[in-house]
Amino acid sequence: MKLPRRALRTAMILIAAIAVLMGVIVALAPTFEDYALRGRSNCGGNSAALHDVQTYSLIVRTAAAESPDRRFAIETATAEQREWLSQIVDDPWVRPARFLVSPRPYQDRPPGPRKVLIICDTPYRNVPRRILGTASPTHAAAFSDGSVGLISIAEFEALDHASLVLLDELLAASTREGEGKGSSPRRALRD
Repeated sequence: MKLPRRALRTAMILIAAIAVLMGVIVALAPTFEDYALRGRSNCGGNSAALHDVQTYSLIVRTAAAESPDRRFAIETATAEQREWLSQIVDDPWVRPARFLVSPRPYQDRPPGPRKVLIICDTPYRNVPRRILGTASPTHAAAFSDGSVGLISIAEFEALDHASLVLLDELLAASTREGEGKGSSPRRALRD
């Protein structure tokens, strides 16, 4: 049986298209397997860091709103607030990252210039989530205006690191001060 030329050409194009499609499927199979079949999560990294900085922002803003003088300082935090803050410090999803915070008391007032409340010192690439490739490295941060987001490495480097301290050290120092063993946390220094 002899096929007409047009049918032969159509069959060849169809075979080539199927071959290309199979190549794409084979190339994407590991990605599909990771994300769909294994249920690979996007936990940790900036997902967790964003959660932690948002939690810090909520603790600080809520405590200031409930305070008679509309201010919050870690040194005056309640035992419950200290426990919440220590959960941020001890978050296993972002180890060995640490959080830098402004040591100045937060004051609940109409928004002024946007300032950093807390920022993760380690950049991660998992947010936004991509099927192919990875996102640019970014740092999770919360700001005095209540916003939370990711900033680039260049924006992180441009921050005044001398005005920030490590949350874990500030929390430990304020606990020691409450016990009469005061020492001040060191300023966050960048290499």
